[in-house]
Amino acid sequence: MANARKTSKMTRFKRWLFQDVDNSGLILWRILLGFLLTAEAWGAILTGWMKETYVDPSFRFHFIGFDFLQILSGEWMYIYNIVMGVFGLMFMLGYRYRLAAIGYFIMWSGIYFGQKSNYNNHYYLLLLLVGIMIFIPANRFASLDAKSNPSIKSYSAPRWAYFILQLQFAIVYVFATVAKLYPDWLKAIPVSLWLNAKSDYWLIGPLLTKEWLHYFMSYAGIFYDGTIILFLLFKRTRVLALVLSLIFHLSNSAIFQIGVFPFMAISAILLFWDPAVIRKRFFKKKPAFITPDKQSIPNWSNAAIVVVGIYFIWQVYLPLRHHLYEGNVHWTEEGHRLSWQMMTRSKRGSVFFYVKLPDSSNKSLEFPAKRIAPHQAGSMATRPDMIWQYAQHLKEIYQDSLGVTPQVYAHSSVSLNGRPSAPLVNSKVDLAAEPWNRFEHKHWILLMKD
Repeated sequence: MANARKTSKMTRFKRWLFQDVDNSGLILWRILLGFLLTAEAWGAILTGWMKETYVDPSFRFHFIGFDFLQILSGEWMYIYNIVMGVFGLMFMLGYRYRLAAIGYFIMWSGIYFGQKSNYNNHYYLLLLLVGIMIFIPANRFASLDAKSNPSIKSYSAPRWAYFILQLQFAIVYVFATVAKLYPDWLKAIPVSLWLNAKSDYWLIGPLLTKEWLHYFMSYAGIFYDGTIILFLLFKRTRVLALVLSLIFHLSNSAIFQIGVFPFMAISAILLFWDPAVIRKRFFKKKPAFITPDKQSIPNWSNAAIVVVGIYFIWQVYLPLRHHLYEGNVHWTEEGHRLSWQMMTRSKRGSVFFYVKLPDSSNKSLEFPAKRIAPHQAGSMATRPDMIWQYAQHLKEIYQDSLGVTPQVYAHSSVSLNGRPSAPLVNSKVDLAAEPWNRFEHKHWILLMKD
């Protein structure tokens, strides 16, 4: 009997997942997301981000293990981003939609994993969303694909197409909430440091220095991240969710200039809204969709559920993996990336290196600003993995120029959330000789004292 009940529940769940529903929300989401993808690709050129990050630097801090992405450099990267923007435009128009999604996903993967000096959680989210959209049938209406091939035209999509995207956003917001539940954030320390640094803003500068505003924004962030998905799931609170999202994301955009993410997050509300309302507002000529009484379940449903289940287990593991490492993740950074911990702490620091040649007692002093851009040096100073990478880079430079393998020692001084500065890495350890083990705490990363 127990097995029969489990089978019945699974069958009902699969019928719910594969039930056809109005696809108006998905269609409008595709159009808006495609516009933002294009803006991200071409905006990187217009704002100088591409020049600063990929054209000018002779060395970049790529994700460890992605050394081959160093080939993405020089002025031809402008062409790279122009092509990527074309894929975004194709995605928006629904022209060869799946090819466009795959093309953008591959090219954005190169951009994302090819540098981390300008690391942003939102870049990672963009990568995940485009990857998911490869499998979402969002080109069956209001698209050039449907116009040229009427056989694919449809007014519906399986419910799982909405559900997967909704679950992805839910994971982001849940872990963003959890990441803020630590003493420094509850004391509004990170927010106060950020806003006080913007006191010179026109008109609102004096307001940004107020302590009450720091506490309000800190707790408003927890409240918004922790409730927005619930508010969107229930019809009675969706308008409230829309109002809160507009206030929260547009204010963040104005104060922190965080790219397309605020607009992407606002547009994601479409995935939770009643599709019939979206159809009436934006697709007035589209016929009303009537949900069928019976829905067939495809033969591949079990395999698809397993694959998607593994994906989301991985998405839950990544934000939790920092608990497997020793020390405070805000200090050590081990397990910080890919975990929705962005903008949860404020770190400042500096680092310089000593290089010692074999059979010599002399040490050469190396200041990073002599070889890399200031923004790269600033980002590296508070991140142990980037300090290690730069030590490896110095080792290669000396090996190529002198034919010997040097010892490289890093001297760092870092402040977390306004605390007194302290060493981040052990200055007595030769980082050039240290291997990178991503599954263990690095013994040369010093733990925070308090």
